Amino acid sequence: MTAFASPEAAVAGISKLLAARDWAGLAACYDGEPPKVFYDEKANGHPAGFDRWRPFAPGWHYVSHEVEGDEAVVRVGIEIDQGDGMILQGFHEFRMRESPKGWRVIV
Repeated sequence: MTAFASPEAAVAGISKLLAARDWAGLAACYDGEPPKVFYDEKANGHPAGFDRWRPFAPGWHYVSHEVEGDEAVVRVGIEIDQGDGMILQGFHEFRMRESPKGWRVIV
């Protein structure tokens, strides 16, 4: 079981696991049953493939979180330079739960 000191620390740790495609390490970050698939090559809802990853795609960074009891909605973001001074921003949210051992992702 992997737990994090804060949602911000969780995003940094999970990002490393996603980049390494360490599925076992990523599964250990979940409170309860983790998703069966963390990367789905066939998902094609977003043109950049961001929807293929759980809980978020590699390269995204922590933006903020809102605590609701022992849970938090965590917001991550990404900025993509489109050229000519245009920056595309994207945001995604996922949920976490706090326990005495720390923060863990929930489905």
